Amino acid sequence: MDYYLIPNTLADDGSYIARVVAGKSYTENDLIDLILSERNMISRPDLECAMAALEEAIVKVVQEGNSLNLSWVKLGYGMKGRFAAIDTKRKPDDHPLEISVKAGSLLADAVAAVKLIRINTPDFGSHMVRFVDYQSQTSNTKLTPGGVFEIIGERLRIDGDQPDEIGLFVCDQNSKKTRVPSLLDNEPSHLSGTLPDDLAPGVYQVVICTQVGTSGNRFLKEARTTVSNFDLTVE
Repeated sequence: MDYYLIPNTLADDGSYIARVVAGKSYTENDLIDLILSERNMISRPDLECAMAALEEAIVKVVQEGNSLNLSWVKLGYGMKGRFAAIDTKRKPDDHPLEISVKAGSLLADAVAAVKLIRINTPDFGSHMVRFVDYQSQTSNTKLTPGGVFEIIGERLRIDGDQPDEIGLFVCDQNSKKTRVPSLLDNEPSHLSGTLPDDLAPGVYQVVICTQVGTSGNRFLKEARTTVSNFDLTVE
């Protein structure tokens, strides 16, 4: 896990505070994929049912006002706001009930084992790990004009309020960019779609332009561009 330092604006002593850059953000499907990769005796439908049942049980525990004390997580509650007197009635807007989440012993031990690496400049851009060309059945090697593809990686989702700037492109050696007309899947961990059918023979790179920030909840003012670190060939 990486971390970097920024000036501590809350103190006037020239000190710095750390910002941690987590790796991949795992979704429920990612967790299921991880489990299946290590335990092939369990089926995906069984895992999906088990995870859904666990989620329902935890929600029920919370809805009934109970706490949770597991080896990996602890759930408790707190209430914000001040009461002017002992007989002051609670107002939900002034005294919101909030849930608190703490790591259990299992996760606490896991955090203690994390290897931290200090970096100077964090990279919040898209990270393309693998480009799959289904027509040629290759990875990070070929492009098939008009063919179906999938990109696997991190922070890949393409969105924003500047439609002329954002998108998925393939760029040739003369820096000519050709837009991928539409996407079938547009998720943080994978993109898929159909390649343009008018790509001339040559060497290309994949270019992602998106305004999705690290949180994914709001757009960046300007689109960020990421170029693949692998070359793809149209024969």
